[in-house]
Amino acid sequence: MKNGLKWMRLTRYWHARLGVFASLLFLILVITGVMLNHTEALKLDQRPVAASWLMGWYGLENQTPEQGYRLGQGYLVSQSGRWFMDGHLLGKDLPAPVGALEIGGIRYIASPEQLALYQSDGQRVDQLDSSALPATPLTALGQSGKSVLIRSPKGVFASTDGGLNWQAYQGTARWSQPEPLPAGLRQQLAPAFAPHLPLERIMLDLHSGRIFGRFGPWLMDLAALILLGLSLSGAWIFWQGTRRP
Repeated sequence: MKNGLKWMRLTRYWHARLGVFASLLFLILVITGVMLNHTEALKLDQRPVAASWLMGWYGLENQTPEQGYRLGQGYLVSQSGRWFMDGHLLGKDLPAPVGALEIGGIRYIASPEQLALYQSDGQRVDQLDSSALPATPLTALGQSGKSVLIRSPKGVFASTDGGLNWQAYQGTARWSQPEPLPAGLRQQLAPAFAPHLPLERIMLDLHSGRIFGRFGPWLMDLAALILLGLSLSGAWIFWQGTRRP
């Protein structure tokens, strides 16, 4: 057998087997690469993935809050910038509340720089910022009779008209404190607080191989080298074919 024919058969043999071996990795590289090139158009950073098996692979666990602020017959629950009132989402990217309570059917939620007023159905009535409050940052929210109280480093202030007017206050107060949540409400909130990651992060980890663990990047490096070898061997096989009479 001539050496040229021998090398041709050997190259074809390994060209086919390496191609099959690395085909899955090539598919991952191609699909994730195309998707990452169009991250903005596909809104990958805005698409959460919460599959429990995948979150378990990342080591993320469900972290449903155990405490919340009592609001009449309901609760305000806050975590990671999200506020839930009676199990319904009020908003995202919000500051951690320092207190919440209900007076006369109006629900007050205080954060360091704002005091928000809501109806029991979740509709916001008003939102008072530092320009409408006597002092900030707010450190606590309380109640004395029908008066709502706010506490700041400059003292305690009371309002009896829904935050339109404030007076300095030095009497007794019942300050809002977080309470343990009922088991039923925690169960209702569990899906909302299930761990999740943006699809963009998962695509990046798949493309780099980091999703496969410590040796994942080496695996994807190996796939890239195999792809280089297949390109060279394919070109060599084509070149040999053109030399035949």
